[in-house]
Amino acid sequence: MGELWRNISEREQRLLVVGALFIVAALIYALVAHPLLVNYARYGRDIKKKELLLSWMRSSALEAKKLMATGNGEVVVTTGSPLGLIDRTSRRFALATALKRVEPVDNDGVKVWLEGASFTEIISWARVLDRKYAVRIDAAYFDTPQEPGHMNARLTFRRRGL
Repeated sequence: MGELWRNISEREQRLLVVGALFIVAALIYALVAHPLLVNYARYGRDIKKKELLLSWMRSSALEAKKLMATGNGEVVVTTGSPLGLIDRTSRRFALATALKRVEPVDNDGVKVWLEGASFTEIISWARVLDRKYAVRIDAAYFDTPQEPGHMNARLTFRRRGL
């Protein structure tokens, strides 16, 4: 290799060194700098979205606390199926279109899947079920909303003992 290097002219040697430096610089940019810059910009956008989501969630939490604090204490105990109660009450809260699946859990429980439901409506609905029908959320899972104020949710309701 050394003999090959000595056999080429000084001008060609400089050209090869400059070309090698250019290739090394291009590789560093392509493999390190560019991905860092792209991810930095993307994470900046993600942070702004998450901050908007956090502020919305905080305001919704305040609204939910206000809704949960108000109540007339009147409990209507129903002897019918919890499935029927969920179906009936979901229509009153404009959740019927968001209601994708309902299935019984034991004798006193119901699992509910909602897609694209209004968070405020879910909280209002849960409040009425708890205050008026003695049916409480036993477990809840909320997906990150696609649009502010709407989300996918999986809820498990159970009758509470009176």
